[in-house]
Amino acid sequence: MTLFFTSDTHFGHANIIRLSNRPFGAVEDMNERIVENWNRVVGADDVVYHLGDAVMGKFEDNVSYLGRLNGKKFLVPGNHDRVFSQEKPARRERFRAFYEENGFEVVEEMTYGVIGGHRFILCHFPFEGDSHDGDRFENLRPARGLGMPVVHGHVHEKWRINGDQFNVGVDVNDFTPVHEDVIEAWLNTL
Repeated sequence: MTLFFTSDTHFGHANIIRLSNRPFGAVEDMNERIVENWNRVVGADDVVYHLGDAVMGKFEDNVSYLGRLNGKKFLVPGNHDRVFSQEKPARRERFRAFYEENGFEVVEEMTYGVIGGHRFILCHFPFEGDSHDGDRFENLRPARGLGMPVVHGHVHEKWRINGDQFNVGVDVNDFTPVHEDVIEAWLNTL
């Protein structure tokens, strides 16, 4: 079993191609490339933490991409997920079933990981930084005072590594989940 991390797949979100300068001519091409890259590196027994913003666009038309992805899959919700804490409880519960039917277990919006003896935070949001001007969702971001680095998404193409923040978003990781060895090598530098 190997651990992988990813974020911001945005399945079905045509505008993300333009907004994040993704190299695809059509949303279908983007969706298929992400599925292909994921399944090329992730095996059936591997574990993947998806750190939010999995599906956008028309949800019912695009959630099935999640079911095509290999591995035991956990979703740490991001601001565009239908199970995000800022959604109404009834809506979150209704959509939770869709994620679960497609092989994802929805976990807390901030959780923790350990690799090579290093503890770190898993969250959609970094300590600071955003894909827009100004930091949104400040009350949902992890605090640096916990003494652990953060593995995150949300900032798209802004950076891959920014000190004690590692962006596992697809935009800076060749549209492929990040292997635990890459995260451990980064943790060893801190």
